[in-house]
Amino acid sequence: MNEAVNIERCLRSVDWARQVLVVDSGSSDDTVAIAEGMGATVVHHPFIGFGAQRQWALDCGHLIYDWVLWLDADEWASADLAHAVAEVVAEPRHVAYIARVRVVFQGRWIRHAGWYRGLLPVRLFDRRSATIRGDYSERVEVEGSIGFLTADIVDEDRKPFAAWLAKHNVYSTVRARLIAELREEPLGLRLRRALVTRPRRRILREVIKQVVLPHMPMSALGVFVYLYIVRGGILDGRVGLRFCALHAFQQLAVVIKTDETARANLGGETDTI
Repeated sequence: MNEAVNIERCLRSVDWARQVLVVDSGSSDDTVAIAEGMGATVVHHPFIGFGAQRQWALDCGHLIYDWVLWLDADEWASADLAHAVAEVVAEPRHVAYIARVRVVFQGRWIRHAGWYRGLLPVRLFDRRSATIRGDYSERVEVEGSIGFLTADIVDEDRKPFAAWLAKHNVYSTVRARLIAELREEPLGLRLRRALVTRPRRRILREVIKQVVLPHMPMSALGVFVYLYIVRGGILDGRVGLRFCALHAFQQLAVVIKTDETARANLGGETDTI
């Protein structure tokens, strides 16, 4: 939605694809015109959630081919990725492939803070074996083995910083709601759901997310120390400091919003000044 500043770069980076499908959720800028002018198939669907919107794209009936590369509008595929995709799709050994995401923030590649080495999402997959789940930090779950693409997807939003703040304000609201909902579910149910996660390398992460964090959310200071010191964000210079501090602030927003949701569910009143 309203990605005119990013969409051309994104689509140009995949002009080697046999089909490009753009799902628009109500843009009021030139996003649709730019996409159609570049030959993309544009379909319209109201936003229903991060994972649900992507799953709708797979099920909407407009896709012609079975192999899908998922990109956000503010992302683009490197030239090396095009070659890597062509290789694995020609003779696929797996039903899905993960790729590193190279996050660029304020003009600098965030090499550390756990973002580059830690971000390994499934982005190329055979849609016949895939399901997309999750309202936040959505993921592709597949039936079958998963390989690795040896080239990067680049995440580089050209929108101003105010847009970054607005987007992450939405993210913190979604995360707070999900944490509040998880707290209401039986512990055994959450544990069983985490243990059947695919790929299996994500099980520990899911156990922490489903069982531990809803009752012991990490503090903003803890997030900052983890990203900036433990995961090496300090090595990304001044921009790395800003990046880690902003994500720590986002965690503080999650904690505050989760507390607000809990009070509202208990019928409590919000303090006013």
